[in-house]
Amino acid sequence: MKKENGITLVALVITIIVLLILATVSVQVLTGDNGLLIKSRSAVDKYSEGEIKERIMLAVTNARMKNMSLLDRTALDNELKNEFGEGNYELLPVGEGFLIAVNNVEYLADKDGKVSDGNKVEESNIEYAGDLSKGGQYNGDTEETAYRITCIEDLVKWTDNSSIYSSKYIKLEKTIDFQNTSDYKDYKKITTDINENGINEALITELTTGKGFKPISSFSGTFDGKNNEIRNIYINIGENAGLFTATYNFTPPTIKNIGISGQIYSDNGNAGGIMGYGMSGTKIINCYNVATIHGGKSAGGLIGRIYSGDAGSAYFYNCYNNGNVSADTGYAGGIIGEQSGNTNIFINCYNIGNIKSEVSGGILGMGARASFSNIYNSGKIENISEYKPAGICGYARWNHEFTNTKFLNNLTLAVTRFQWGAVYTTSTLPSSSKSEIQSQEFVNELNTYVNNYNEEHKNDEDFISLRRWKYNEGNYPTFE
Repeated sequence: MKKENGITLVALVITIIVLLILATVSVQVLTGDNGLLIKSRSAVDKYSEGEIKERIMLAVTNARMKNMSLLDRTALDNELKNEFGEGNYELLPVGEGFLIAVNNVEYLADKDGKVSDGNKVEESNIEYAGDLSKGGQYNGDTEETAYRITCIEDLVKWTDNSSIYSSKYIKLEKTIDFQNTSDYKDYKKITTDINENGINEALITELTTGKGFKPISSFSGTFDGKNNEIRNIYINIGENAGLFTATYNFTPPTIKNIGISGQIYSDNGNAGGIMGYGMSGTKIINCYNVATIHGGKSAGGLIGRIYSGDAGSAYFYNCYNNGNVSADTGYAGGIIGEQSGNTNIFINCYNIGNIKSEVSGGILGMGARASFSNIYNSGKIENISEYKPAGICGYARWNHEFTNTKFLNNLTLAVTRFQWGAVYTTSTLPSSSKSEIQSQEFVNELNTYVNNYNEEHKNDEDFISLRRWKYNEGNYPTFE
């Protein structure tokens, strides 16, 4: 019999299936999230952004060369026009530098001529974006219905209407950066003259130049940062300066779970990362400052000055400062610059920032009464007066109490000046070496205090859990 050559129907079906599988795999390889086409397009985009950055760097360099190494707006604008052509870029002052946008990608050029990598502009897709500025679903009457802050405009709305929100619950839903355009609803929006330089400019320019952001006044509610940060805040005013300007004549507020970075200056008032002028009874919980703080009077990493009132002690739990803090004529401290009246309670806090004023202390510049527990200071402390700088408190009007508190032995005293019956002597609190404060043994001491405190107070009505510490070999302890 003659044998016929060919394929069976089953073989044909299998062949077609294999071809379809190969085709699907090929399409996926080409067009998937990590496909060749996507990767190729990404590579082209990165090359384009890199090329644009180089051209911007060239424009910045030429502008500085023509203006005695200063980055002037007019000179930079001319160089960018030569490089990209008129209308093909956007230039806005931001802080001490400039924001340059080309092809929907932004680059920051600082005053020294350094240009950042490109940042693609993306619109916010947060539901109810701008709970204060746009109108959302919350009313701030309870912790569950707290106003949600999701953009810079919310902070502007808050400070413009501080009396409306003075006793409300307010939460920060995300880290927001005054120099990041994606943290604005519309950073290009021309507003009123917020920075008081006589010109109505783009919002991002208004808030990062001149007088900058106007602090929130008279807050007596609860602000929860939800472990987010407010970055690159810029304030340069004559009165009390901080995220909050002052809280006197109101119920003391609770501020918690927030970090502050940027620059805060007051020519003739008190300055602090959280607030310029606070009141007794205030609670500051899980907060830190890495901003540069300068006060014409007193300055603190968190609060410039706290005044006496009838609301009891002010409390600071789990707080630290790693910013440079200075004051012209008053007091400066890593946490508080100046405090009068009721006792301030510092529990589980530290300072590693540089502090400088007429009278300076690692934690407290001047304190009427204070209690320090589970505390250390390793920052550089300087006085611009005849008094010696102090490891913990620069000036004590009454007695201070110390529990498990250490300061670095580049300082000889825990407290420098005494008045009105203060009997504390440095013999009960000697200085410690760098290796002692950086040791595993000290971290163990800190955590032993934390464990005992949390166990003892866990059933308290307003219990605040103390944070545990971690050992950093060759560095100072930090929170876990």
